[in-house]
Amino acid sequence: MKQVVLMMLLTLAVLGIFAFNNQLEEVDEGHPQPVIVELFTSQGCSSCPSADIALQEIMDEAERKNQPIYGLSFHVSYWNYLGWKDPYSKKDFTARQYQYAEKRHSQVYTPQTWINGSREFVGSRKRDIAETIQTQSKKPKSHRIEINDFTTTGNNLQFAYEVDGEMQGIQLNLALVQKEGTNYIKRGENRGRTLSHGNIVREFVTTTNPKGKIQFEIPDDLDINEAILIAYTQKQSTFEVTGAARSNILQAR
Repeated sequence: MKQVVLMMLLTLAVLGIFAFNNQLEEVDEGHPQPVIVELFTSQGCSSCPSADIALQEIMDEAERKNQPIYGLSFHVSYWNYLGWKDPYSKKDFTARQYQYAEKRHSQVYTPQTWINGSREFVGSRKRDIAETIQTQSKKPKSHRIEINDFTTTGNNLQFAYEVDGEMQGIQLNLALVQKEGTNYIKRGENRGRTLSHGNIVREFVTTTNPKGKIQFEIPDDLDINEAILIAYTQKQSTFEVTGAARSNILQAR
């Protein structure tokens, strides 16, 4: 009799664990976690346009499905020597890519895509990137970020932010992102081509303060109504993304 009761209890326990695991899977699928996709690219790189297109297609699909996948296109400066200066390029963005190489023991090249600071691929490998995004979207995040109180004065954009979560060893990145841009390339490896880009990082700042205000200078060629703000936290030691948020500036004001 004791053996029968014990078997029944074990069976109920197994069924309970199974039901709990299924419930977790349903929650994960119904509530995907935010994913940050960083592309290091350049208008002076002949292999980069295909990666720019891949990123845009991934972002378009995420928007249709209302998924929290946030793309950032960092235009690096080291291709400018070929005779065409990428108007979106900055040395700071090149430095950021080298930071990834140092922290993740990786190479520096274009096009290079990092997903949640954890995995990197050649930027045109859309299938691998999409599969990794799916995996990363199931991993819980430890930080929640609020962005609000947008104001514009002249060429300046100011807003407030607050991070909910332990900030020891964590940095917060804030990026002013241009939704899209098109340029005719006159020189360099892409000479004679008209290139379209999406999710172009125009301004970028990093802080370790959990709460405060940030001011960005709005580039002269950027319509602030066509820009968004992306914020995400990373472990300083590994660059693993621990939280992310996006705000449409036009709707937030």
